[in-house]
This record gives sequence, structure tokens and C-alpha cells, in this order.
Amino acid sequence: MSSHIFIATLKPIEDLNYVFERYNFIIGSDEDYRRDLPLTLPYVYEIAYEKLSFLSFLEEFMELGDVVELYEYWD
Repeated sequence: MSSHIFIATLKPIEDLNYVFERYNFIIGSDEDYRRDLPLTLPYVYEIAYEKLSFLSFLEEFMELGDVVELYEYWD
């Protein structure tokens, strides 16, 4: 089995290469999955991360009032 982890955001992540280089986790736009997942926010990304680097990313990316949805499934 493999795990797929997705996040959905209110605003786009402008520079995916910066996220990869700074936080050392893989992130890619996955709008194709959008209609098949129970996510309500418009920008969908598939990610592979370590917990601490992901939390650091969220701290930099998010502003007061922002929302991020996190969804994980196994196939």
C-alpha cells in the first residue's frame, strides 16, 4: 500500500521550487485529483514531507485567517 497526502489552500503556492529547496519536501499541483477528493478549497497539491518541515512551511505560508485542508488516503 502507498500513502497519498494532499493539501488544499485558499491561495496558490506561487513557487513550488522554493518550497522544495527550503523545506526539503516534495510538492506538486494536483488539480486532476480535485474532483475526486473531499476537499473544498480551490488549490490542491500532493505532498511528501517530514512533519517538522511541513509545520515550518505552514508557519511561513499561512497568514492569520488562512485555512489549509489536509487529506491522506491509502491505496
